[in-house]
Amino acid sequence: GKVLMNLIARETGSTVYDIIKKYRGVDDAAVFNLMGKMFEQDIKATYIKSEHYVLEFIIREIEAGKIQIDTDPKLVTKADYKAEEARLKANKKKNKQAQKKQKQKARKAKKLQRKGKRQAKKQGH
Repeated sequence: GKVLMNLIARETGSTVYDIIKKYRGVDDAAVFNLMGKMFEQDIKATYIKSEHYVLEFIIREIEAGKIQIDTDPKLVTKADYKAEEARLKANKKKNKQAQKKQKQKARKAKKLQRKGKRQAKKQGH
């Protein structure tokens, strides 16, 4: 959403707020502005090249043909979408479990290290 607001401002020279205000009126623009704020969107966002240098770099790379974009829309069925969501959810769960195991191993290693240091101190005294 934030990128879209910036792209609209870049291409039109107007903010989304100004466009809504022009075509729907100031009251609708105010409502959309409030709704946007509820979802952390700024429809009054302006595009400043120096502030959005990453986005500008990507746009220039696309325009120069260095980044290829598939312009053919792909139809995704509800079943395919749900299957992909389930796959992503399972991967996320696996990653969390792996991170948890790594943390447990790190804690065990620290504990053993502390235990070894304590034993070394006892033997040294």
